[in-house]
Amino acid sequence: MSEHPPIRGYELLRLLGRNGYLVYVARQLSSGLLVRLHVVIVRGISAGWSRTGCDNKQCLLGTLDHPNILRVVELGDAPDCGFFCVMEYTEGGCLADRIRPGPLDANEAVSIARAIAGAVQYARERNVVQVDLSPSSALLMETICRS
Repeated sequence: MSEHPPIRGYELLRLLGRNGYLVYVARQLSSGLLVRLHVVIVRGISAGWSRTGCDNKQCLLGTLDHPNILRVVELGDAPDCGFFCVMEYTEGGCLADRIRPGPLDANEAVSIARAIAGAVQYARERNVVQVDLSPSSALLMETICRS
């Protein structure tokens, strides 16, 4: 089902999307936990530069401890295609999917907005800026979904 060779230690379950990289729901074989696995496809000279950027991002994200920011679990090389980043998995989907059918209830909208604003403020206070924040990149965690 994958569009590249398997990633050692992970079972790829389904493709969630593409945005310059492939995002899968995967099972971490050592723990059995579901994770989000981002496979970054790079070739040639840009591979080293891109990997360095991802290493730096992992270092920055690894310093964040906030209930509304997904944690990086692992970063590694993906043979024959580039590298991968493994993050926590959430069942809530993204905000874009949640608002597609129509406007949110006011209480739910306020709850989601507060959660996003709190996470962005927390990260910004630690010099981490989310440059592509959009309804598609705002993942809804179960705690937000139940609010």
